[in-house]
Amino acid sequence: AIAAWAWGYSLMVDALEQDAEGPRDYISWGHSRYGKSALLAAAFDDRISAVIAHQSGTGGASLNRQKKGESVKAIVDGYPHWFAKAYENYAGEEETMPIDQHQLLALIAPRPVLLGNARRDVWSDPNGAFRAAMGADPVYKLYGAQGLDQNRLDVWAPAADIAYWIRPGTHGVVKEDWPAFLEFLDAHFLSK
Repeated sequence: AIAAWAWGYSLMVDALEQDAEGPRDYISWGHSRYGKSALLAAAFDDRISAVIAHQSGTGGASLNRQKKGESVKAIVDGYPHWFAKAYENYAGEEETMPIDQHQLLALIAPRPVLLGNARRDVWSDPNGAFRAAMGADPVYKLYGAQGLDQNRLDVWAPAADIAYWIRPGTHGVVKEDWPAFLEFLDAHFLSK
């Protein structure tokens, strides 16, 4: 289902490109399972100019290996239709995975990505998302992009090509998130 939803983002871009106004910047945005889909869509479709993946957790921006919060076992038990059947092979065996989520983020390079999180949303593993951002940083720099411009979770750098946002609270999109999302987009697209 995650891949099908990601394909849906690309279909939306197909439709929007039919508009006579010409090229635009397309942003894939999603929260939770749709954050996972937004990241995957951008990895496969370079017409997507930037991503905002909010609290995407396991299978999204958070690392599968060395993680806290939701495990691969928990996600495949609860939502077996979200991922390919082979993902189940790593339930309880996350350390044996040949790839991890920092590589998904690297596939988006050098396009801007914002990873939104909340401190008490331990199920989504905010620390794992930050570590994945750190892991993708060298690929962004290889492309000449800024990459991650913070060394702590609580530093907000919206102009960075890998931006990490964390706020107090739990899982959900709240009014405090929207100014951060818009500041990120303004930093990357307002001057175009």
